[in-house]
Amino acid sequence: MDVNENLHRPVFSEFVYEAGVLEDAAVGTSVVMLTASDKDLGRDGVVRYHIHEGSGLGVFTIDEETGKKFLIACLFDSVSLGIWENQCLS
Repeated sequence: MDVNENLHRPVFSEFVYEAGVLEDAAVGTSVVMLTASDKDLGRDGVVRYHIHEGSGLGVFTIDEETGKKFLIACLFDSVSLGIWENQCLS
């Protein structure tokens, strides 16, 4: 067995994360903190986050190291206010 082999996939602490944001929230507002863990050791156990797809692309960003999701666009100026879904991967 290769000691550098990635044996375990990251697991989020929640299956679905829900958060609310005021429509006049400032750009840079923290929205939610995602948390995942990986049982692998070393480099293979390091979790990095990114937004893979969803209706909130261009509205939100995520810190790849901490999992903190931020607002990057003014919601009040958005074409449609409502519910956004993002698929986040670790």
